[in-house]
Amino acid sequence: HQHPCALKSTKQVKRFILADSVIYFFLSRGLSFFTMAVGDILLYDMEMSPFCQLVRLQMAEKGLTYKTKVVSAATNENLEPYYVQVNPEMTVPTLSIQAKEGEANTLIRDSRDIIEHLEYKYEGGKDLVDASKKKETWKFVDEWYSLNLTALYINAFRENSPAMFDMMRNGMLAKKVDLLTINAQKYPELKSLYEKKREKTLVARDTIYDSTDAYVEANKHMEELIAAAE
Repeated sequence: HQHPCALKSTKQVKRFILADSVIYFFLSRGLSFFTMAVGDILLYDMEMSPFCQLVRLQMAEKGLTYKTKVVSAATNENLEPYYVQVNPEMTVPTLSIQAKEGEANTLIRDSRDIIEHLEYKYEGGKDLVDASKKKETWKFVDEWYSLNLTALYINAFRENSPAMFDMMRNGMLAKKVDLLTINAQKYPELKSLYEKKREKTLVARDTIYDSTDAYVEANKHMEELIAAAE
């Protein structure tokens, strides 16, 4: 996909604009260029997200094939109207399982729910959880899911890369808040969802970026989990 400046003729520029218009048409409606058969999996994925990585790892271990729609973190694509309709929480990952014609696709919007669904409800792939240790296995999973990864992640930058932390706090996070404010006005049908997300983002700013209390608690919790696991 070339940049417009690299195109040499008016015809090429027109083709570029038309191609981008078609792409926007599909993405703004949450549609896909993929040919999907009944039962096919589409993962709305963000490469650096640990929760997306977990789902990808599980599907690899189970031997499942799937298609991917990358959701760009750099452009806050998860805040685009099409994605809000896919996942009102505006989080990743989201898993879509193609339904029969005329039926709604199965949409699972939380990684914890996704891994359980793929293990027990999706037909295909090998079993990963020993049936005799089901209770203990999911207890272990839930204990680690209770860990505040965001607090640990942000504090690593606070301590080791202050300049990056400043960019994340006063650049990326501020841009996200501004975009949520703008979108709440721009898309009235989604206003309540954008406003709710904005409030959550501001709470995260106050409790994770502007305070170390959440990190101290999360770090203590992590040490306890590691000790129990050993």
